[in-house]
Amino acid sequence: LYPDFPIKLPFLDTQAYRIESNEKGQENLVFQDGNDKKNYCYPQEDVYKDIDQWIEEEPFNISKGIYIYGVGLGYHFDRLQEWLEKDPGHFLVFIEDDLCVFKKILEREQGTKLLEHPQVEILYLSDFSIIKKWASELSWLFVSHHICFTALPYYQKNKEENTELL
Repeated sequence: LYPDFPIKLPFLDTQAYRIESNEKGQENLVFQDGNDKKNYCYPQEDVYKDIDQWIEEEPFNISKGIYIYGVGLGYHFDRLQEWLEKDPGHFLVFIEDDLCVFKKILEREQGTKLLEHPQVEILYLSDFSIIKKWASELSWLFVSHHICFTALPYYQKNKEENTELL
C-alpha cells in the first residue's frame, strides 16, 4: 500500500526489537516499550500454542484466503504451508503496521520465504483511517470465497482497536 516503505527500512532503529529463545529453543520477537516492559509477539512458553489452537478451531476446508494481522517471525506461515499447497487458489495475506517488525522478518530466512512464495502477500498498512475503504474493496474481490482472519497474540492484546477494524 505504501511503495516507499522499502526506502525507509535501512534507516529504522530496531534496538527495542530483539529475538529471544524460550526453554524449548523457539525464537520469539520481543518488543521493549518505553517502560522497559517486555512484550512478546507469541506466547513465551510455546510460540506455536495459539496458532495451533486457532488452526484446530478454524474451518480451513472451506476457506480460500487467510488474513493475519502482524507478520511476527512468520510462524503462521510455517503451520499453513500444507494448506497453501493443497490448492493453488489458497492465499495468505499478512498485514503489518510496524516497519520495525517488517525489518526484523526481512533479516531472517523466513522473510525471504514469505516474499518469494507465490500465494503469500505482506501488506504494510500504516494508516488505519483507510482500512474501511480498503476492506470494503477487498471483500468485493473475494465475495464468493470464505475468508478467515486472525491476529498475532500481541496484536490482539495491544492493538485491539486496529484488530477490530480489520
